[in-house]
Amino acid sequence: MLRPPSLVVVALILISLSSPSFAHDLHSFDPVSSKDSIFTFLDVGTRITLLTSNLLRLESIDPSSGISFEDRASLAFNNRNLPSPPNTSALSSDKVLTIELEGITVTYDTTKSLSSESFSVVSTDDSSAFESWTYGDANKNQLPGTIR
Repeated sequence: MLRPPSLVVVALILISLSSPSFAHDLHSFDPVSSKDSIFTFLDVGTRITLLTSNLLRLESIDPSSGISFEDRASLAFNNRNLPSPPNTSALSSDKVLTIELEGITVTYDTTKSLSSESFSVVSTDDSSAFESWTYGDANKNQLPGTIR
């Protein structure tokens, strides 16, 4: 006699949840990114984290508020302590940071807080549908932000 599919699925989930490896996996994450992936500019209250070769985390705080940057896990990224994606970064004499990653180039004027005048991302991958994004542009097909 065949069992209804829903009972089989429930049984598999219960077996998975009760296995010792699953319990360990549930707690084996670190929401703090590796130092090689983080660019912090405290005077203007900006932190840029390279999560993958084409995914950035941008944070902005009021530097005079005494509030620090957020390192708690989110649903999208509960483990940010990953190897830093391959990148080349340079800070020019006029304090403009350029980060070149696989497929994108990030430009940030580190003397200003995040704004359309200070932050942009440009695609360097001709096969990508993504062309460019400037801070403040409409959020088209991008992650909507943090959910906790």
